[in-house]
Parts: sequence; C-alpha cells; structure tokens
Amino acid sequence: MHSRRSLLARFAAGAGALLLPRSLFARPATDLIAPFGIGDTLPLGWSIASMSPLVKSASTLTLQHVDGRSAQVSVRRRGANAIGLAQTAKLDLVLLNGGAGVARTDEDLGRVILGLAAVVREHEHAG
Repeated sequence: MHSRRSLLARFAAGAGALLLPRSLFARPATDLIAPFGIGDTLPLGWSIASMSPLVKSASTLTLQHVDGRSAQVSVRRRGANAIGLAQTAKLDLVLLNGGAGVARTDEDLGRVILGLAAVVREHEHAG
C-alpha cells in the first residue's frame, strides 16, 4: 500500500514529465545523424563506431579508421553562432581533439566530417 506522500510524489513527477518536450524521450541519438547509423562505412577508411546517449542536447559520435585510429565528434544542437568543424541547419559537429579550435585537423578526417554534415543537412531539408 502506498502512502499519500509517495502517491503525491509520483503524481508530481509524472506531471513534471508532461511539461518536458516529447522529443527528449522519443528520439535516440542516432536520429541526429540520419540517414547514417552505427556501423555505416564512410569514405577514406572511416566508419561510424558508436554514439553516446543524448545528454543536454548533445551526443558524442565515435568514428573509427581502418588503421585503428578513432575520433570523437560532439554532435550538438546548433546555437545562434555556428561552432565546430561542420554545421547543418540544426546541428554543430565539433571535433573533440583537445585543440581548442586551433589544432590542425587531419585533412581526410575533416573531409569525412564535412561530408557527413552535408548528407545530414540534405536529410534535414527533405524531412
């Protein structure tokens, strides 16, 4: 049997959840990079290895190269000012290389991230 306090707490938690946008609960992080998915092969020896769950409108995409290198890309909701290596209408793609925006990006990796953003951008416009 539940106490009145526990029932009120459950009701309050449920009512609070109703106020949050439905998209926070319904969409997996991989929807951000549609039409791509985990395991998809990208050009120049790269592939999509994994993608972390969404946290505060961002997810970390891990790319893997056939030579064993990996790269992390933060895929985050775009703000008023574009940041990062590539953008779409809704997203910024920021290479997490510890370079604070001044480190040199591997050219092939940069081309792959720009290409990924271009395809996602086309998908955003179509959908």
